[in-house]
Amino acid sequence: MEEVLKNASFVTDLFAAHSMDELKSTDGTDTDTEEGDAAEDAEEAKDAKEGGACKGCCTGVPANSEERVLLQWFRESHAFAKDAITIEAPDNEPFEWVDMPVDDSVPVVMMTRKRMQEIGLVLQNDTLPTREDPARLFWIQAKPVGFKGNFGLWDPIGAQWKLFPGRTVVPIEQRIAPCGIGLAGADEFTDADYGDSEAELYTGTALEAALAHVRTQVRQLPPGTRVPVASGWGESTHTPEGYYTPHLRHVAIDRSIPEAGGKKYVYRFPRGARVAPVPGQYTWNSTNSCLVYRKRGVGGALLPEAQDADRAEFSEQSRDKAMVRA
Repeated sequence: MEEVLKNASFVTDLFAAHSMDELKSTDGTDTDTEEGDAAEDAEEAKDAKEGGACKGCCTGVPANSEERVLLQWFRESHAFAKDAITIEAPDNEPFEWVDMPVDDSVPVVMMTRKRMQEIGLVLQNDTLPTREDPARLFWIQAKPVGFKGNFGLWDPIGAQWKLFPGRTVVPIEQRIAPCGIGLAGADEFTDADYGDSEAELYTGTALEAALAHVRTQVRQLPPGTRVPVASGWGESTHTPEGYYTPHLRHVAIDRSIPEAGGKKYVYRFPRGARVAPVPGQYTWNSTNSCLVYRKRGVGGALLPEAQDADRAEFSEQSRDKAMVRA
């Protein structure tokens, strides 16, 4: 008789090795094409500009992919940043600042004060948020124990997480289901569901980098064990939002960001084609690797889909069918 795995920590432990130096594609190469990278970079730059990441700030050489992400994190986490990205948070909503490690073992990006000014990583009065030159900008770290499933903002200046206990988000590291499994709801799978053509089916997706490790762990379970797949949905108790974390097979690793030991992945949708479980008004939040859906009030229904002719999007089912046909 088949047994459903009840230990929820299994999936978390399964993907514990979640950094660029520990998880590589099976052949150790970057499977994205140069043309695909260029298209994705252009789409990402457009999204960043529309979201405020490059709004009226760049002088000289524009921000590269790595700098854009650091700039986004800074503007999300600092209310007094120039062109701050407003994250809705009522005055009565609880949150916690958690200091993270700042020793030599954590990945940092060194940036001169001049470069910070050039890309707009400054406060509202155009002063810099640090006196270091060059400054250490701390790359995003894994959320601390007790907050793995919470929405948060990352501060690259102080190496801190601002975390919201009332906002639940499914960690993307847990979204390891094979093609055709977990379509907008809870499900379960076995190793056999990954199929025999794993190298081709998941090529170019974020799941490709972890697939060998995932399958090795699944095969160590008792025969017939079925691994649970969470629905992917999270909620907010203080804001009119819902959060949906996509499957790793539906997103890609941002390969335009330089790799380094211990450096966490940043995810994006391939070529700007967003995969959504249901229609609605949503934005992509790369800090938490989730879609942020708007609702009719706290705990209310999702707002109807907004008309956006420039946004290509696909249902999870149609994306899976396209993966199988490719």
